[in-house]
Amino acid sequence: MLSYKNILVPHAGTKTGDNALEKAIEIAKECDGKITILSVVEPVSIPSEILSDPKQIQKINELQFAPRSFKKLLYKKMERRVLSCKRKKITAVTKITHGNPDEEILRFYSDNNVDLIVMAKKRDSTDKTFLNLGSNTRKILEHVSCPILIVGDEK
Repeated sequence: MLSYKNILVPHAGTKTGDNALEKAIEIAKECDGKITILSVVEPVSIPSEILSDPKQIQKINELQFAPRSFKKLLYKKMERRVLSCKRKKITAVTKITHGNPDEEILRFYSDNNVDLIVMAKKRDSTDKTFLNLGSNTRKILEHVSCPILIVGDEK
């Protein structure tokens, strides 16, 4: 049996992310592994026409503080999931970063000796081929050497 000691679960706070976390918990129980729940706050994209409108400057200034407060809220939500893991006797931590999800997942992977990635499938479709995967999932599949378990909605 393979041993996964360091399991990464990218999680956007979705139901499917919770499904992926439950699968990771099952695997961690078998392997005595540790889970890291990684959430990424994506940057806010501001169209250039808004940037040139003086009336919108105040709104733009308010937006620059949004990611910081959102990170705090997200951290609290992810910590509840960590506590759920701990109740099941699984070591878990949460990490919140800011950036593009695929880049942040790959950065964490390369910096932390990850043995397994368990992640949610973003798209829902009747087409169940590899081509139906989201762009983040595809990029991660192309750049990591560890196994990846992709979890969809349980129906």
